[in-house]
Order: sequence, then structure tokens, then C-alpha cells
Amino acid sequence: METIMDFINNKLEILITKQVKKTLENEKGERIYNRPEENTNTQKPGTHGRQDPQQRETENVKRTTDSTTTNTERAIEETENEENESWATVAKRRRNAPIILGTKQSNDEELQPEGKTAWLYIGKVRNGTTGKNVKDYLMKNGIKEIKECEMLKTEGHMKAFKIGIPFEALQITENPDLWPEGIIVRRFSFRRQRNNKGVPL
Repeated sequence: METIMDFINNKLEILITKQVKKTLENEKGERIYNRPEENTNTQKPGTHGRQDPQQRETENVKRTTDSTTTNTERAIEETENEENESWATVAKRRRNAPIILGTKQSNDEELQPEGKTAWLYIGKVRNGTTGKNVKDYLMKNGIKEIKECEMLKTEGHMKAFKIGIPFEALQITENPDLWPEGIIVRRFSFRRQRNNKGVPL
């Protein structure tokens, strides 16, 4: 009888021990599960207030760039101000510069003004005509001074001339009876002379 009771007590003790152990393990698991997560952003000991080297280098570059930009803008502004002041000074000097027009009348002086010149275009002239032929013709018909007589480059076989005469003789050239039939005479346009291909006839 005692042997049976001992057996039963041993079994109960084993069961109780297992239950207690299981209960303790469950409580330990709950404590681990409910433990607060560690702050991953917590700074390591000894690094409080210390800046990352790459971030520090980036900020230094940015400060240097900002400083260079500011100095450049200031230099440009100072240069523009100097140029504006210089331009204002030159413009003011030019406005104040007097223009003198001589009024002395004398034909005995070595220094004499050049008279006003009228420039004419003479076109559709026969091939073979020279500048001397044109000058001789004008002088024979009342124009005593020919300042310039230049043969122009033409596109066709006919000739053309640029004539410079005193402005006072311009009225004589406006008479159609002065010129042979078919000759074209008009005021010379210096803009047309820029065409290297020659003037049209």
C-alpha cells in the first residue's frame, strides 16, 4: 500500500514540477515580447554633438561657394558702376565740346574750305569711252571744274561713270539738252556702290 502511495506522490511531484516550469517559461516569454524596442537612433557613447565628416565637408563647400558668388556679384556691380560713371563723364564732355564754324571771308589765305560737291551717275555710255572723254565733254558744255571722274564696274558691255562737280554747277546738268540721246544721268547713290557685281545700267 505504501509503495503505491509513494508512486502516486512521485508522479504528482513530477507533474507539478513540469507545470511550474512551463508556467515560468510562459511568463518569461511574455516579458520578452512586451519589452520596449531599443531606440536605433540613440547616439553611440562619445559621439554626442560630433558631426559626420562628409556632411561637414559638404557644408564647407556650400559656404565657400556662397562666399565666392557674393564676391563675384559685388565685383560685377562695382565694374558696372565704374563703367556707367566713365560713360556719363565722356558723354557729358562730348555734349559740352563746342563746335566752331569759321566766318572769316578771304581769298588770299592758304587755308580755304572745300566747296560742296554734287555727285552724278552717268550711265549707258558707249563702250570705249574714257574718263577723259567725259571730263572734256562737260568742260566744253559749261562745267569748268571736274573734281572727280571714276569709271564704274558694270554688268554689261556699256560703261558708267561717277562724276563729282561743284554744287553750283548742278543746275546745268539738269538740262536734258546737255546730254546725248540715250544717256542716263541721275544723282549718285553711294549705297549701290557696295555691290561688287557692278551697277546695273
